[in-house]
Amino acid sequence: MSGGVIEEEIRAAKKMIAAVDIPEMPEALTQFQTEMRSDSPDMERLAEIISTDITLSGMVLQLVNSAKYGLPSKISSIQRAVVVLGLSTMRNVILSAALRNTFAPGSEFQELFWDQANACAKAAEAMAHSIEGVSPDDAFAIGLFHDAGALVCERSHPRYPEVFRHAHSAIDTILGVDRKMFKTTHIVISHQLAKNWNLPDHVCQAILLSHVVGCDEDVDDPAVRALTAIIKASNYVVGTVLYPEIEPKQ
Repeated sequence: MSGGVIEEEIRAAKKMIAAVDIPEMPEALTQFQTEMRSDSPDMERLAEIISTDITLSGMVLQLVNSAKYGLPSKISSIQRAVVVLGLSTMRNVILSAALRNTFAPGSEFQELFWDQANACAKAAEAMAHSIEGVSPDDAFAIGLFHDAGALVCERSHPRYPEVFRHAHSAIDTILGVDRKMFKTTHIVISHQLAKNWNLPDHVCQAILLSHVVGCDEDVDDPAVRALTAIIKASNYVVGTVLYPEIEPKQ
């Protein structure tokens, strides 16, 4: 795809995001990410940041008190929850909760979408643990964000969920339909959302490549190439599990 076409699609994506009035990244998440990027993140400071946002606090406490952790007694302290969950899990929970809350209230399409996005994110994270030099947190983020533009498309066109559901298994088909409907694609919109949320540049670039067949030879960054391969593999695995009736196409 030529640079001119990309720029045109990015401009269209920005207009769509602005038109559906999606809130900006929550301030609590901005502060959380800033603290996480410090050389020595302060656990107490992170707990304090989370506590300022009721929605994020609720998601954290719901997770830490779930059967997955099997704690003998309920936790009501965010500070204690941070210790139990660990920084990496906390980051992913906060990112997922904030993004999901941005598109609330959820439609039936959104509920199905989040099932697949969360599964993709977890699968990508698991794969990254086995690949040297790839951050599992980055892998989780690309799994969560790479199709998020579809939620913007849903708000722009009421029939988009039907289009996405039936055409998503064929990469060229869904991107072609996107361009006819919106003059951009849900992937370009996802890329712009990720940039708006200050995700790392290599994650944003991998999102842009997530539906490209093959890997661009001009991409020199090994992290981008690895993340692109991981999300493609995760998409295939999760897609065949959640929608086994759909035969993935190239």
